[in-house]
Amino acid sequence: MKRRNIKKMLADGQFLFGFVANMIDPSVVEIAGLAGYDFVRLDCEHTPFSIQEMRNFIRAADAVGIPLIIRLTELDAITGLLDFGVGGFMIPHVRTKEEAEEAVRAIKYYPIGLRGFSDGARAQHYGDVDMKQFIKEANDEIVLMCQIEDRYGIENMEKIISVEGIDGICTGPCDISQSLGIPGDTGNPKVKAIEDQIIDTANRYGKYMFMSAKTEKRFEELSAKGVRAFSVCYDYQALRKAANGNLSKYKELCCR
Repeated sequence: MKRRNIKKMLADGQFLFGFVANMIDPSVVEIAGLAGYDFVRLDCEHTPFSIQEMRNFIRAADAVGIPLIIRLTELDAITGLLDFGVGGFMIPHVRTKEEAEEAVRAIKYYPIGLRGFSDGARAQHYGDVDMKQFIKEANDEIVLMCQIEDRYGIENMEKIISVEGIDGICTGPCDISQSLGIPGDTGNPKVKAIEDQIIDTANRYGKYMFMSAKTEKRFEELSAKGVRAFSVCYDYQALRKAANGNLSKYKELCCR
């Protein structure tokens, strides 16, 4: 099944809604795809997924035609995951222009970057796709997001966002709040003001924003600022909410 090209969808002005996976079971990706989400973000920063587990998630995403974006702290595993068919990467705590440029070099082929070649990888259908065509499609479709979420990244936001080859920018309100000395206070006006600066800068450079919107109000606030890509569901939260709601129904029946 051909997966969605989320960069083209955003270029066409569509809204995108993403699902965040923390649970170590690729079934959640299949469920997200079948439910109609546009992309899945696999959080390998806060959950210790193995390479084999990440490969299983990529296969599950391919089965339902949904791009899998892996949030990855280290660049070492990037080439192998790209060759296996991942849809893109979210790099947390990008603090300098140089770090952003390093990510571009690793993820994009020439002339944008210097991604390593493998003629015959799974992503190339084991060599069945012409290499020149594959290079073009990879650069057109693979998404690179850089996350600006601490005081160093905030200080260098314009330099980071201006780097050619970066497709999307993410914020990290929890880490931003910590940098401001108000850890966890993500609704604080100071945090929102910094996020607004990041959004405005990304808009000026023509970069897509990928933001979390846990409420309808937050979605409306962000969409009014031009944001079109949102993470709106986290697997553990959805499971907990469904489990609590289902149990409550039957407990209420017992009390009648």
